[in-house]
Order: sequence, then structure tokens, then C-alpha cells
Amino acid sequence: MRRARLYAASFLIVAVPAVMVPNSAGPDDPLAAVERALNQGRHWHATQLLRELDREALKVPEATLLAARADAGRGAWGAVVRRLAGVAWLDSLARGEGRFLLARGRLELGQFGRAATDFYAYLEYAVDREPRAMAEVGLARTLDALGRGAEAADAWGRAADIVPGFAVWSALRAAESLAASGDTAAVRQLLGAAESTPLSRRTAAAVAAYLATGDGRGAIRELTRAADSRAAGNDAADLRARAAELLLAEGDTAAARRTLREAVRRQPRGSRKAAEILAGLPGLSLDDRLDLARSFERSGAPRQAAGQYEIYLDSKPVSRSERRRLQFEIGELLFRAGANYAAIRALQTLLAQEPDRATVSRAEYIIARATYRRGWRSEGRAQLRQVADDHPGSASAIRSLALLADLYEGSGDVAKARAVYEELVEGYSGTRTARRARYRLGILTLMEGDPEQAIVYFDRVRRTGRRDKYHLGSTYWAARARESLGDSSAAEHLFRRAHARDPFGYYGLLAAERAGIDPWADLQPGPKPAPVEPEARSTLELVDFMQRAGLTEEAEAAFDQFATTRPRRAEEMLALAELMLEYGHGQDAVRMGWNAHARLRGRWSVSVLQAIYPLAYEEILVAESESRGIDPVLLAAIARQESAFTPRVVSRAGARGLLQIMPETGRWWAGRLDIRDYSRDLLFHPEISIHIGAAYFADLLRRYGELQLSLVAYNAGPTRARRWKERPAYALDPELFVERIPFTETRNYVRGVQRQLRIYRALYGGATLGRAVDFGPDPEASRQVDRPRGD
Repeated sequence: MRRARLYAASFLIVAVPAVMVPNSAGPDDPLAAVERALNQGRHWHATQLLRELDREALKVPEATLLAARADAGRGAWGAVVRRLAGVAWLDSLARGEGRFLLARGRLELGQFGRAATDFYAYLEYAVDREPRAMAEVGLARTLDALGRGAEAADAWGRAADIVPGFAVWSALRAAESLAASGDTAAVRQLLGAAESTPLSRRTAAAVAAYLATGDGRGAIRELTRAADSRAAGNDAADLRARAAELLLAEGDTAAARRTLREAVRRQPRGSRKAAEILAGLPGLSLDDRLDLARSFERSGAPRQAAGQYEIYLDSKPVSRSERRRLQFEIGELLFRAGANYAAIRALQTLLAQEPDRATVSRAEYIIARATYRRGWRSEGRAQLRQVADDHPGSASAIRSLALLADLYEGSGDVAKARAVYEELVEGYSGTRTARRARYRLGILTLMEGDPEQAIVYFDRVRRTGRRDKYHLGSTYWAARARESLGDSSAAEHLFRRAHARDPFGYYGLLAAERAGIDPWADLQPGPKPAPVEPEARSTLELVDFMQRAGLTEEAEAAFDQFATTRPRRAEEMLALAELMLEYGHGQDAVRMGWNAHARLRGRWSVSVLQAIYPLAYEEILVAESESRGIDPVLLAAIARQESAFTPRVVSRAGARGLLQIMPETGRWWAGRLDIRDYSRDLLFHPEISIHIGAAYFADLLRRYGELQLSLVAYNAGPTRARRWKERPAYALDPELFVERIPFTETRNYVRGVQRQLRIYRALYGGATLGRAVDFGPDPEASRQVDRPRGD
């Protein structure tokens, strides 16, 4: 079984060979069990095992060192230093691992002077190559923090001598170390050996060297030359912004203004920093204001963009049509920025100018949405209704009706939602919005116990338009409706069509179950991954080394360069997917798996499925699942949906880690589970994420008694799960309940986990992970859609 290594890469920072447990220790020796846990990446479990020992056993040096390793593995550097500071055996046990850990702990805690002393002491006797390289990197980082640049540069160089692939990054860091000394010649020589590293970092080092000698103009020339180079790419605007800052520091406002203008005009999408500096300068023209507005808008700063447009309108006479256009732009930008009240005022100002009818409809639609967002729900719905009535046939009318129907259905007002959907179907029959409305009407009609009419809606969707998600869903639900009427032959035909269209998708797998199809019966093994190129493995080993050494930015940059690799053959893609997963880059591995699937023209096989639906951290998943009495396959399916087995991923909402735990949720569960030294970064540790996630999900399963509501609660929160449970669809049919989940994200989440649960059970269930799991309410009860559950 493939295993991801990132628990070692990110958290088990130590690379020192462990020689800790006495040779006489048997398999039942408690310290041997601790070391086995550490080797599995289960640092928290190792800590728990050590807590069970009596005080005398914990005084043994081997036990203390194991405890320090466990603390280091989960990033608890304060605990590492408390355990090891002042002990006498640091240099004599396990080839000095304790000294190394103490030095690293002091570095991470900012105790740089003591860290340097400990690193130097360790390097006096360290002989193993990688541990010594790790120590040299730690020493270099420490000396940089102490401002001892020349010594740091030497340490970076010694690390590169041990790990040759590290040479380009070592040269960059050494150049950064020497920059403060003003030795521009030495810095340039080092940067010449670091040409494959990011241009922005190399330029910053050269600029720092010039500034250290007082040569501001040299620094500006360096920045300008870099910005003009082809390699600058998206960094060009920021490089010009930095040059402008230096020009302003020298008092050359005119040159700074010219430089910033060039940045925002040449690269508006990536020039937010330049735009912010330029906006604060005096003497800007009205053309500057327009350029700034466009730059802010394209770089994701809508509020600032609106402000620049307002200055422009207040300062320059423009035609009535231009004024109306820009006034609408201002209102739309304010709405995008979440400034709902300001957006309403801006658009009402526009409406007072009596613009054309199309502009009126668009403005009133945004006003209605902003009103709803402000919490005035009934007023917002009424305004959406008014837009549809006042502007029939317009795009704004269609959008208003679609949103109104969603709002009614989401709030549980099915009758009003149905009426609006029917209005869309009748009045806007040929639009994509009407296609979705028919699908929703089919679901609502089926829920209400009228499968004949539901068939009319579903058949219209599946027989017209392109083969999109509504086509597949309508095919499946048309089969379900016919099945409920006793037309088993027609139902089976449609189930088979749905399965053939997407055999391993949500609807395809459901259809296979109902048609009695085994999706795995004729599945071929598929192409075998090609042998991994030595260069690819060496690159990921280097990324792994830098990650463990605390060089996170460098590791990410090196991996980003590697991720641009585009193999030509599917076998090479599958090999690269395996390698990426092994080193903890699950999301990239999955993308590479999809690339292989596309290269094979959509043909499914076991090897392709394993690349797209991989399994990592198996030992941790099994151990934590069994301790909570839940299915490890289910936990693996959730991890695939949440993070694709990528430990250091952060969602837009701020959830972290393999199982995407929100920091406050993690803090609460950490207290309940007695996880000490909690920090939000601890959620990046695979074991901690799985430990907390398994406990949380087991609690939800106990609370709700079945899978679907537990998944809803995990994704959307227990309050919404309780609220949605009261809706008729829940009591009627588990699959209809999923269709009626109001949030698109949660609906897709529940579908995704249930799809992956079936796939993971087939691919990996076997003797290792397989165990029965509740897929939700009794599927037999759902075959008659108009019969309440339990009758």
C-alpha cells in the first residue's frame, strides 16, 4: 500500500538515526510500542503511551528522548526544550539526537543564541550525512536570525556540500545572508548559481546588497531590469512597486509616479501593491484614476476600485451615458465588496438619472440582492419579484426568478418555489435556467408522490440540451420514478444508461446498485505506472528535505516548479501521481490521475481509479477509526473529499488539514481530548487532524444515528442538520433528501463522500479496511418514494 510521507516531511523534523530502545527490549516493551507509533507518524499516540508509564520509567533517558521526539513530531517545541534543557546525556545517546532536538526547539522558539551553541556542539561529532545537513541548515537559519551573515553563508554552503541538489537554494540563502554586508560582488556570484530559484527572491537579495552600500540607484536599476525581463511574469508589477518605493525614499516622486503608472497599465491584474502606492500620491490625473480603478477591480479590490471611479466622476464632466455606465460599475463593485448599503445608495443614484431599461433592470436586480444580504429577507424577495414583473424577458428577470426559487426552496417553502420554477419553465422555456427549473420541479413532484408528472419533467431534461449534470441526474430520477410505478423494464434501461454515462460517479454508482450491475466485474487492471524517473524522485526528496528543515517557502517553490511537469504517456502520469502522493501532495496527485484518465480517453481501470481516489495514512486511519468504532473506509472517503490527503491545505473558510477542521472546533476538541500545546498549525499534523476528525465524526454518528445527516452536520454544522432533518424529504427518501439540501456545497459534499465510500470499499476495503457501514436510511424503504420511512 502506498503511504504518504508528509507526516515525516512536515512534523517529524528529526532526521537523526534513532538508537534509543535497548536491544534487550522485547515486542511487549512499552518503549518499543512508543517507537513503533513514532515510525507510523503517530506522535500524539506515542505521547499518550508515554503518559501511561510510571514516573520512574519516564526518568529513563530513552523514554525522555522518545517523548521529545513525539513532541517534535507534532511541533510542540516548547515541550521539547522543557524536557531536554539541562540533561546530561544529550551528546551520548542516539548519536546526539537529543542535542539536535534541543537546538531545533530553541531555534523555533526564538532562543537563537542558545540554539547556535547547541547546533555547533552537535556538529562537532555528527557524522551521518542527512542529520548533519539538517543541523547545518538549522545553524544557518539561527545565524541569520542573529545577524551573523558571513557565518550563516558558510553554513548554507556546507549544507549544499552534503546535499548536492540543495545547491541552488543554498546559494540563494547564502546570498540573502551576505546581502546585509553590502558585498555586492559575492552576492552576485552566489545569485549566478541560483538562477532556477524565484526571480523575486534573487532580486530582493541583490537590492538588499545595493542598499547596504547606500547605492539606492543601483537597487532601482536592479528592480527595473528584473521587471523588464521575460522571467518576471506576474511579479513584474510588484518589482516596479518596490522600485517606486525606493524612488520615493530618494524624493523622486515624479519618477516613482511614472514607474507606478507603467505597472498598473502593463499588468492591471497583478498590480494591487503598485496601485495602492500610486493612489496615495499627489498630482494624479483623471486617466490615472481610471487606470487605478481598473487595476483595483482586476486585482480583487472592488471597494478601492469603486472609490477611484467615484473620484473620477466627481472631477470630470462626462457624457450622460458614460456617467450612467460608471455609476452602475460603482454600485456593482460595492456589492461585490459586501458594502450592501453603499451599493444600494449608489444604484439608487443611478436610477434617479433615468437610465435605459436594460440598466434599470440590472441595477434593480443588484439592489434586491443587496437588500436581502443586509438581512431584509422579505423586502429582498419582494424586490426580486418586482424585477421579474417589471422587466419580463430580460436576463435580470431570469436571474431574479432563479434566485427567488432557490430562496423559497432553501427556506422550505416548497409551494412558492414550485410556482416560481413553473414560471421559469413556461416563460423562459429554452434557457439553461429553465432546464434547471425542470429538474428541480421533477425532484419536488417526486417528493410529493406524483411520479407520473415527475417523469414528464425529467424526460424533457434528459432528451433535450447537452449532457450535463442535469442530464445525468434526470436520467437517474426518471428511472427511479418509473421504478416506483412498477415499470421495472423501463427503469432498468434508464439505470443502465445512467451507469454507462458515468460509471463511477454518484448517480452512476446508485444506478448500478438498483440495476444489479457490478461496476467492478469487467474493470481491467489498466496501465501500470512507469518506472519513476530518478530525477523526479530526487526533486521530491529535496522538497521533503527542505520541508523537514523548516524551509517551507523554498520547499513550496521547488514543488511548484516540479508540478509544472507534463508527462506525455498515461503510464508516466500514473507514476508521477503515486510519487506525489507518497510525498504528501495528494491534490496534485489526484489532478495527475485525472490527466491520465483524459489521456486514456476516459477509459476507467483499477490503476486510474487508484490514482484519482488514492489512499494514504492507512495505519493512522485504521487505528483512529477503530478507537472510535467507525469505519476506516468512511474516514478515508471523507479525507479524499476534504483534502485529497493533503495535510497542509487551508480552505477559503479557514478549515485546516486532512479532515478540514476549523481552528475553533479543533481547540474545543483538543481540550476534550486532552491535546496539550494546541495551536491551529497542529491541525496540519495528519495524526492530529484524523484524531480530532474521527472523534468529531463519531460523535455526530452517535448523535444522528445515520450517515447522511452526520455528513451534513460535519460540512454545514449541527444546527443546519437538525433544521433540515425536519423537512419532509428526510422522512421520505434518503436520496431525495440529498437533492433537497439547500446548500450546493453541502449537497455536493454528501454526494461526493457517498460516491467515494463505494469506490474506496471496492478498491481498498478488503481485509485491511473493509467493514460494513450505514449508507443512510434503509435503501429498501426508499424504493417506494411516496411511502414514509418506517411504514
